[in-house]
Amino acid sequence: MNKKRSFFIIMLLILLLFVSVCSGILFGSVNLSFSDIWAVLTAKDTSSTACVLLKTVRIPRVFGGLFAGVGLACAGVILQGVMNNSLGELHFEHGVSPMDFAVSKLTSWSLFARYWHPAE
Repeated sequence: MNKKRSFFIIMLLILLLFVSVCSGILFGSVNLSFSDIWAVLTAKDTSSTACVLLKTVRIPRVFGGLFAGVGLACAGVILQGVMNNSLGELHFEHGVSPMDFAVSKLTSWSLFARYWHPAE
């Protein structure tokens, strides 16, 4: 993969992370306007319902999800590295590793054989 494409993919993932963090803070069961959220984040408003809701529910929920995702990703990388998992190999052809392709085909064939009953 060339450097320009890698840079583009990393920037796209950072943008997606930013959008998901913003949507986790903006959307919830209680409607908050962007100006209310901005007032809480800039410490202009410290006593309203929006402040309590953001500081005790939404922001901890977003950061908890971020830390859980980072932890699961690190655990997966470590586990695949330690176990020499062939499904996690980096030698891809046409976007699919050979072992991943084989497992998906075997799984689909077994599900097909399980639920397909020819007419007798």
